[in-house]
Amino acid sequence: MYIDRIVLPLLLWLAIVMQLSGERANAAEPKVFGVAPGALQTARTRIASGDKSAQAALDKLVSDAKAALKVKPPSVTDKTKNPGSSSQLRG
Repeated sequence: MYIDRIVLPLLLWLAIVMQLSGERANAAEPKVFGVAPGALQTARTRIASGDKSAQAALDKLVSDAKAALKVKPPSVTDKTKNPGSSSQLRG
């Protein structure tokens, strides 16, 4: 079909080109998700200038991160129930 062979590959190529051109244009900016652009730099500037509330927030963030690293991630080997046999599934 026309759509399968021409349109979809063309749209995919266009999406890739647009993504790559956007990355090159913003290569100097750090990639940050979930905060306003520039917020990280503002926080760094506040900490460097001696802002006590920004330093306290950083200390809390580091403390929380260290505590989170001590938590063991769950594993499939930690299961408490045994799986049922395949004969139960067949009915």
